[in-house]
Amino acid sequence: MPRKPPSVQGFDSLSEQVFVRDGDAEAVANAHAHTGPDVVVIYGWGDCLPQHVAKYADGYRAMFPRAKQVVILSPIAKALFTSREQKRGHMTPVVNHLFGSPDAGRGAGAAQSNDTILIHAMSNTGAINAAATFDVYFERFESAMPIASS
Repeated sequence: MPRKPPSVQGFDSLSEQVFVRDGDAEAVANAHAHTGPDVVVIYGWGDCLPQHVAKYADGYRAMFPRAKQVVILSPIAKALFTSREQKRGHMTPVVNHLFGSPDAGRGAGAAQSNDTILIHAMSNTGAINAAATFDVYFERFESAMPIASS
């Protein structure tokens, strides 16, 4: 029997590892709810179950209801036993979703140019996938991803 691809309840799948959902429609419509980041990106820990990382996403949804969310699952085998190029390929859907595909160009993605993005990388495997995402962004736009710490 073939293995069923993972899914995260309430999220749309961009790949076996990348899942997205829009902000809460009511909060988006409420102009007074404009606090916090515009996008929350969560890189899960190694071999985390989708329902466990979804609890973190739900916590961020409670804090920042209008924020779009991206959840990335982090299989240990993909973090340890794939090449840099393969890791980048696995994270390309994140950059395409947030910043637009190479065909669409910059600014065509879910994140607008002045949007704030909160990134939460859990454990080493989450950090490996975050680094691969930054690598994809740098290759495409020839600049570092616009992130700031607070």
